[in-house]
Amino acid sequence: MTRTTMHRPEATRRSTRVELRPPTDKLTAVPYSTPDDPDRRFIDLRAHPEQVELIGELDGRPAMREQIMLLNARSSPFFSIGCERAVSRLRREDGSPVWKTTSYVQFAFVEQDRCEIMTYEPFVRALHAGLDCGADSDEWNRLVELEPDPIVLQPTGRRAWSLTIWTTAYALDGETSVHEWSLCMLAQTSVMRSWIRFGGDG
Repeated sequence: MTRTTMHRPEATRRSTRVELRPPTDKLTAVPYSTPDDPDRRFIDLRAHPEQVELIGELDGRPAMREQIMLLNARSSPFFSIGCERAVSRLRREDGSPVWKTTSYVQFAFVEQDRCEIMTYEPFVRALHAGLDCGADSDEWNRLVELEPDPIVLQPTGRRAWSLTIWTTAYALDGETSVHEWSLCMLAQTSVMRSWIRFGGDG
């Protein structure tokens, strides 16, 4: 399959598996700071979109940057909390190499009353409908996992829920793995944009 073909939405869907993870108990304070790493801190991109330049995790990662900017757009009901990406080399059982690119993007509703697990369900359904290759398919190399994560909203101390999208792409070499990951991120962002445009229906 050529790279040109891979840009087509139907090709992306045929190669992507979407799964729902169980809620975790890892608690994140929002906003947050990391004393031992001042560069890792919460940045309010809705109020200060220009500060996207301060987020080192987005350097050289235009697909992730586009998604982060959409989540924090004025038309969006969300705000981003954090993101990261890594590329690693693995070994199969037979010893042959495989490369994995994986990332996460964590976000929540701006309106605190909407930060409940059930409120994310229409968004989760939209991603599943727009990306998943089908339960019967075993020919996928991209995995999208949706994980509810608890947060504490500061300074009130209110408990709420966020959603984290974990995106993984596998390939025989690192460059292809990153390329596949980028295509999957762009496909997610396309679904998000439609969902936001139509008011979060579905």
